[in-house]
Amino acid sequence: MTTTTTGLGLSAGQPPKGGSADTHDLEQLVRDLADINEVFKAASGRKEELEKEIAHRFPETAGTIEEDFGGLVLKVRRSERWTWSQPKLAKAVGEGPLPEFAKRTISVDKRKFEAASADEREPFYAALTVKLIKPTIEVVRGEVADV
Repeated sequence: MTTTTTGLGLSAGQPPKGGSADTHDLEQLVRDLADINEVFKAASGRKEELEKEIAHRFPETAGTIEEDFGGLVLKVRRSERWTWSQPKLAKAVGEGPLPEFAKRTISVDKRKFEAASADEREPFYAALTVKLIKPTIEVVRGEVADV
């Protein structure tokens, strides 16, 4: 074992407390961790590939879909991220009175916006960009929950 610098309070070249037996144990722990890190890295890459392939087989709409595959439940959750263009919001709001779902700082309350009438919402759509964020894929043992 070669020691250089540490942030653990050890001097360069100084083995951990406890002597050579602890050094051997520490070396084995380090080797085990290195092995596990390699396996984890490979498994993480494969997991991402599988999640991407599964996500492509489901609609690109917000919400949660659950399917049972013989005791394994697949849950695919997609969420939306809403962003608003400030210049376009300013134009939609104008100088007059504000609708209930808009504030002068020009932020939009999503729930109130969705509850507003189509006529109230219409001028604001030009300022809105809705993007789906990366889906969450989960597989659990059990059955699909009845909703």
